[in-house]
Order: sequence, then structure tokens, then C-alpha cells
Amino acid sequence: MIDRIQSLDHLRGLMAVLIMFYHYFSWIYGGFDSSSFWGRIGIYGVSIFYVLSGLTLFIVYREKLFEKGILNYIKRRILRIHPLLILITIATVVLLRNYELYYTKTRAINTLALNLTGLFGFFESKRYIATGAWSIGNELVFYSFFPLIMWFRKINTNLTYLCFLITVLVGCYFAFYLFDPNQSLSNNWHFYVNPFNQIFLFAGGIAIGELMIEKKKNNRLFIVVLTLSTFAFILLPVTGDRVNLTSGTNRIIFSFLSILIVLSTFKINYNLGSFFNSMFDVLGKTSYTIYLLHPIIYYSLKKYEILPDNSYSQLAICVLTTVTLSIFIYKFYERPFISMFRDKRN
Repeated sequence: MIDRIQSLDHLRGLMAVLIMFYHYFSWIYGGFDSSSFWGRIGIYGVSIFYVLSGLTLFIVYREKLFEKGILNYIKRRILRIHPLLILITIATVVLLRNYELYYTKTRAINTLALNLTGLFGFFESKRYIATGAWSIGNELVFYSFFPLIMWFRKINTNLTYLCFLITVLVGCYFAFYLFDPNQSLSNNWHFYVNPFNQIFLFAGGIAIGELMIEKKKNNRLFIVVLTLSTFAFILLPVTGDRVNLTSGTNRIIFSFLSILIVLSTFKINYNLGSFFNSMFDVLGKTSYTIYLLHPIIYYSLKKYEILPDNSYSQLAICVLTTVTLSIFIYKFYERPFISMFRDKRN
């Protein structure tokens, strides 16, 4: 049984790097609207993370979730997610004083507790401290639903698709009824970061696994699918505020393209050569670190006036610092936690 798929790790690493560049470009040069590639990757790079998460968990646990026990699953998820979340949350509070964003001492303490435990995703998803941590709160909610979906699957594999359909209907409710397309995305942010607005992407990853896990790879077909999906993602005519990417029909189209990108990457065989394979292997392993770390790198360097005036130098310093520290943190901080509960046969 193969628990890790190199192409999925590579895609995860690529998305982490693209999201990092999206943020750095936005903060250094100015924001992007829905017509630009970077404006789209800022939204759907995270969506691809969710699809990858559902697919990866399905690959790993489809045969052993109940055999190994739910407690095993919970411990492994906690050891993968919480150590870095705790570190970045504390660093954000200490270095950036985001603690001061909350109005009373009691609320600040409650907010910190919710962030250190990751429970803010269950109770108030917009109450995150570290930039980007809202998506981690969402992930933890998805993880709690995963055993239930797999239990339904154990009864009948077709129930996997029913679960996906139900979550799609919930997503449509957000896209067509809750989002106000006449307001900016920032004004709709509380809807956007709600885990039930995103869970269909995670369930879509599980559905991909159910549908495609036994299918043979087909380079010719899925290279075409990947190419067409990517070009459609970049070229589809959408303009204005990025709320236009997250509401209405465009929400369905871009989410479907994100799912197709993950599916086609999953079913392609490729070899980038030893150098690029090794580079993307590292980026895949450190993708979670890069994703959570890069905002605090930029804001800390800016707050303490370490960044030079030249924008190109700012970008280079931020990228090099992020990647270097991410590799260091993964190797000496994250990986020991991950190894604590790894199955001997994996």
C-alpha cells in the first residue's frame, strides 16, 4: 500500500510557494483583482490544499482507519498540525502583537486558547490570530468529519459520493445565497472562512480517491486534462473584486477546475530529473511550514524595519528567509513530532 504520492506532494509544495508569492506580491506591490492569475491563486491555491487533504487522507486511511482505530488517527493529525500552529500563533502574538487586536483581556485569553487548540474553526472561524490560520481551523473541522464519511463508505462505497453531493449543495448555498456579490470579499470574509463553505473541496478529494484509486495512470489523457484545466483557470473571463471568484457560478467553475487539477496530477507519471524532484520533494514536505510561516516573516521584517526600500530586495529577502527557516523548522521541530506516532510499516 502506497501512502505517499510524489505528484501530490509536489503539487502541495507548488501551491504553498505560489500562495507565498501571491502574498508577497500583494504586500509589496499592491493587491490583485479576480482577473489576475495571482488573485485567483490567492483563493484557489488554498482550495487545492483542501482537495489534496481529502485525497491524501483517503489514500492513507481507506483500509486502516477503523483497523488502527480512531484514536490513532486523531493523535497523528494532532501531531502533524498542532505543534506548528502553536509555534506560529505564539510567534505572531510575541512578534506582531496581534494579541492587541482583541478588545478585552477575557476575549484575548479566549481567542488565544481557541487558536492554540485549533478550536476556533469549530466555534468562530474568523477569530484566528496568525495570517492564514483560518484555513487550518477549517482543516481541523474537516478532519473531524473524515471518520464519519469513511464510516458511511464502509456501509456502502456509493455513500462517499452522496456525502460529496451533500457538501456541494451546502457550498452552493453559500455561493448563491449567503455571499453578497455587491460587497467586496473582505466584507464577505466571515462567510468565506466558514468551514462549511469549503468542506465540499475536502469531500471532493475523498471522492477523487474513491473514483480513481484503482484506475491506471494515463499520461496522455490526464496531461490534456491538466493543461486544459490550468488554461481555463488562468484565462476564464472574470473581472472585478475577488468576491466574483467565490460566489455564484464562478465558485462552482473554479472549484471544479481545482478538483480537476488535483485529479489529473494524481494520475500522471512524470520525472523532473533528480535536481527538480529533490527540490519539489523538499517543498512538499515543508509546504505547511511555508504556508504558515511566510506572513510572519514579512510582517516581522517590516515592523522591525529590516527590509530595504528596494522592492526586489524585499521580495528576495522574504523568500529566502521563508524557505530557509521552513526547512530548518520542519527538520528540527515538525519532523520529530510527526515521527512520534508514525506506523512502523510506513
